[in-house]
Amino acid sequence: MKMKKDPIGSVSEQKRQLLSKCTVNKGFRVFSMTSNEYILIDLFLYFGSTALLIPLFKSIGLNSLFGYIASGIILGPQATGLLHHAKSIHSISEIGIILLLFVIGLELSPARLNHLKKSILQFGVSQYLLTSVIFAAGFKLFSSFSNVEIFVLANALSLSSTAIGLSYLRETDQLTKSYGQAAFGVLIFQDLIIIPVLSIIPLLAPRTSSDSVLSFMSILKTVGFMIVFVGGARFVLEKVVNFVSSFKDREVFIGFCLMVVFGASILTETFGLSKALGAFIAGIALSGSEFKSEIQKFSLPLKSTLMGVFFMGIGLSFDLSYFANNILTVSIYSVCLMCTKFAIMFGVGRFFLKESISSNRLSMILCQGGEFAFLMLAPSLSGSILDTSTTSMMLSVITFSMLLTPILLSVSFKILDQYNSSKQVPNNVVDIASVKSEGITEEVKEAV
Repeated sequence: MKMKKDPIGSVSEQKRQLLSKCTVNKGFRVFSMTSNEYILIDLFLYFGSTALLIPLFKSIGLNSLFGYIASGIILGPQATGLLHHAKSIHSISEIGIILLLFVIGLELSPARLNHLKKSILQFGVSQYLLTSVIFAAGFKLFSSFSNVEIFVLANALSLSSTAIGLSYLRETDQLTKSYGQAAFGVLIFQDLIIIPVLSIIPLLAPRTSSDSVLSFMSILKTVGFMIVFVGGARFVLEKVVNFVSSFKDREVFIGFCLMVVFGASILTETFGLSKALGAFIAGIALSGSEFKSEIQKFSLPLKSTLMGVFFMGIGLSFDLSYFANNILTVSIYSVCLMCTKFAIMFGVGRFFLKESISSNRLSMILCQGGEFAFLMLAPSLSGSILDTSTTSMMLSVITFSMLLTPILLSVSFKILDQYNSSKQVPNNVVDIASVKSEGITEEVKEAV
């Protein structure tokens, strides 16, 4: 049986689909593709760009997080616009934050905190309180920000970069020195204080008068929930983990641990708290488990990968045009931020360390903004508190201060080393034997 030919000018459905595949679009998008195909291309671009940029940044002495941020900027809508699912990147990056807080909780066992309590209480608490109060006073005197806005901004700017600080101390083998342990104590305390701060910020968002009563009741419920959750989590989880591990099935064990992390995050979010808080409590609850090292084996690589996605999301949302148009203002504010934090940390170091050169080194390591500030200033958390212009300025200032830090560390430490050698001043190295007797050095090295 003969098939009838298509009339002249008509095109079959199959031909239409074939032609639609060859549709030329603007920019770099040459072919019209399905959503699944776009996801594959986004993954290819993500891993390809990070594989190229991270070694490049490391070769010039910068931390790998700048490679992720640069990838986001280059692939984002303000540059090439190659990523088609940029919004999905932000959703995935939240999982990285959840796992990061879980790992932090897992590492901060009561025994470890007890070993590091002197550094945490002396340097960590002093740095945080002085820095946040001074920044809050400055904003109150010289700006028109509300008290809620000042709280968010002062807390965000008081934080330093754990990624930059710990990486530098580890790579230069300075964790066992007095200023290295002091810096570690500050960063540990910041990891702890970020939990209540992240929980408080959503409660400070503007509300109507009718919502205020509901908000007060929700706070009471939240406090009651926290008492029960924190008290029961450690007792219950350890027993359940021991039961699951008795099956001796690695896949089941990993799946259960991830279920615990995400389940705790969902639970705290249901009570109006931060998702990260639930993950942190889950980590604390499992920190004393005999299977802690087994949990870290799978959680650390997963956390590192997803944190890369988080920093890429920062690059995607980074307002490049705003930074270019306000580069002078951003530079001035960045220098003011770093000088202020340097002066505060130097004073704290001079008071406790009794030595100027070590205080200088400590201050240089911690004078920049921190990656947790990106989380605090994220639109999903503080978007209803801060306007877009303020957020863009703060993110630009913090990012620029972090970019300047590796250069300043390299130059300043060389100058201090030359000064030490010319004056024959000892490098204030802590006696390793005495440190080991207190258990601090072992804990510091293990944590990193």
